[in-house]
Amino acid sequence: MVGRAPYETALFHARGVPHPDLAGKVAASRNFVPDYEGDDDLNGHGTHVASTVAGSGAASGGKYKGVAPGATLLDGKVCFNYLGRGACPESSILEGMQWAAQWGAQVVNLSLGADDTPGVDPLEAAVDDLSAEYGTLFVVAAGNVGAEQSIGSPTSADAALAVGAVDKTGVVDSYSSRGPRLDDYGVKPEITAPGTDIVAARSSAGEAGSPGDPYVSFTGTSMATPHVAGAAAILTQAHPDWTAQQRKSALVGAARPNPDFGVFDQGAGELDIVRALKQPVSAAPATVNVGFQKYPQSDETLVRAVTYRNTSDAPVTLKLAMDTAAPSGLFALSAESVTVPARGESSVELRTSVGAAGGAYGVFSGNLVASAEGVSVRTPFSVFREQPSADLKVSTLDRTGAPAAQSITMIADHADYDAFYLMEPEGTFRVPYGTYFVATVMTAPPTSRRRRRRSCPPW
Repeated sequence: MVGRAPYETALFHARGVPHPDLAGKVAASRNFVPDYEGDDDLNGHGTHVASTVAGSGAASGGKYKGVAPGATLLDGKVCFNYLGRGACPESSILEGMQWAAQWGAQVVNLSLGADDTPGVDPLEAAVDDLSAEYGTLFVVAAGNVGAEQSIGSPTSADAALAVGAVDKTGVVDSYSSRGPRLDDYGVKPEITAPGTDIVAARSSAGEAGSPGDPYVSFTGTSMATPHVAGAAAILTQAHPDWTAQQRKSALVGAARPNPDFGVFDQGAGELDIVRALKQPVSAAPATVNVGFQKYPQSDETLVRAVTYRNTSDAPVTLKLAMDTAAPSGLFALSAESVTVPARGESSVELRTSVGAAGGAYGVFSGNLVASAEGVSVRTPFSVFREQPSADLKVSTLDRTGAPAAQSITMIADHADYDAFYLMEPEGTFRVPYGTYFVATVMTAPPTSRRRRRRSCPPW
């Protein structure tokens, strides 16, 4: 399948040394890190990613052809080589994202990221804002940390399509970062794709691989991401009027799950572009994030609508089911089936009764599965039910009773030795009920002391 119409942007690419597989592919290019590095791709990462998206396979007789070899590339270099790794200034990434969206890129590949932090950072905000303003779908690598709740930024953005990695057998590889994301314990990653031992174009200026060899094998979620970005390009060609979120929903909903892995390992499952193109039904939103439910929880039922869209000329009746290991009664559906009219929409409700979980706390997830003949749409969902917890306010005072100039406070749980740290004189911890050990180290500026006269010699 060939994507022809849409522009595809592979950020972290270089434009100095052309590769046969990328000849004639680039409509425009720009270096956003000229103060650090020239145009040549010294790391090789960008060339590899770009050819996975749209490479012609010319140097291999078509063997190593990209996912969407008919797509046109915009080439934005936002990273430079540093000790064999990519270094990507945030300002350069932001500038490159803006440039690509304004240029008309309908899909942007971001095979980059950094540790996520609580709240919305500038890159996350840019993904959401540019997606809304320009209709650009940002396809972003989940990260290569592999641990629970290690999803990076900006793949953590609501609008981003977060991509994890599987090996050639469909197993989620150990390095692929897992969810849930920080703050709301939302579903990330949302989809997976092949990322292990991926052979694609080698930069002739790059350090990796053998000199003169036109191809090199790389591993990482950076390699999985362009598979999904290429698929998004093909989907955009098939449905040029679809919004970014409609394309995201179609790809996520059509994914193939591996039953050995959970939602926070793989999202809905592995990319299936054939199903995404063929089946006429998709769901919005792509994932349902019920969010962080603070203790104490009420008996209120939280309702989230899932809307099914049918692009065919005939109505489709969907059988609805939930695939979840959550406590009985926590999640429920408003209906067992729904009929989506031709060229129309129908909605169902995912209902979350947080109090129904009883003494079970933590994060719970699953998939809403809608099926009919030739149709299978998966919508991952999650909620976090906080265990009994309280706010603990800490204030550090010096000997005079004034706030300490500088202090570090550690609060450690006696039961499991989990530790919380505060680097400011005042702050509030959110801690589970329990017994804690508290220690503070503070510094204060030296004070001058008048020497007192003594009636006898000092000790």
